[in-house]
Amino acid sequence: NFDKTFRLKNKKDKHNGTDMLEIDNKRVRMLKQLIDDTGAKVVLSSGWREGWRYRDLGNSVENFSVYLFNRLENYFKQCGIEFYGKTKVLGIERGKEILSWVKKCNEPIESFVAVDDVAYDMEAVKDNFIHTSMKTGLLPCHIERAKQILNSGN
Repeated sequence: NFDKTFRLKNKKDKHNGTDMLEIDNKRVRMLKQLIDDTGAKVVLSSGWREGWRYRDLGNSVENFSVYLFNRLENYFKQCGIEFYGKTKVLGIERGKEILSWVKKCNEPIESFVAVDDVAYDMEAVKDNFIHTSMKTGLLPCHIERAKQILNSGN
């Protein structure tokens, strides 16, 4: 889950006056290193997935959610990170949506970790959950904990 995990910064776009998001390179590099070290795959379960869903429904980049998701996806691809999938919006707690995705995945999953700066709906994945801060985003201690969880087989 990547919603604000990378300490997104609001900036004014000088061209059209809309709020833009700048992704913190350092945090994306830490995520990439985690992926390289563990063989993990990235499944999106945050609000970012809405842009993906809208795009799948045929909405254009004029939809702000689609625009933001496309920016995130393109940036991640440039950094060597691809989204493996996204959880479905089931209208239940996101932790339960994550567990549903894990159970229905076509490949066996040895372990998983959920990372977010919002913890209120993650009770279902509490042993696999890493709670970041909206202020600091992803930190080295979160990466180390993620490695422990991913290597534990849980």
